[in-house]
Amino acid sequence: LYEARPEIARADFISDKNLGIVREGMREAVLVGSARRLADLPVAVAGKTGTAQSGTANSHAWFASFAPYKDPSIVLVILVEHGGEGSQAAAPVAQEVYEWYFGAY
Repeated sequence: LYEARPEIARADFISDKNLGIVREGMREAVLVGSARRLADLPVAVAGKTGTAQSGTANSHAWFASFAPYKDPSIVLVILVEHGGEGSQAAAPVAQEVYEWYFGAY
């Protein structure tokens, strides 16, 4: 396990207002959108599901997220090659990681 130390690469390039809108949208994806499966976790998660073209029949599935919503301590980006939909392939992996990380087992 590697614990990264915070490092600010560039500051003040996104307004607080716009960043707040993005954060709220990511939280809504968990509450009522494509990542609803994470809404029942013991910690508030915010995230975004997606797909990326792979050049084959199945797209790559991805899910980017952070938790807890109000004061994040973990960021996850899950990519499942040729997994299809992010909500079906990548979000369940993130759910398992969050359950482990926050002790829901």
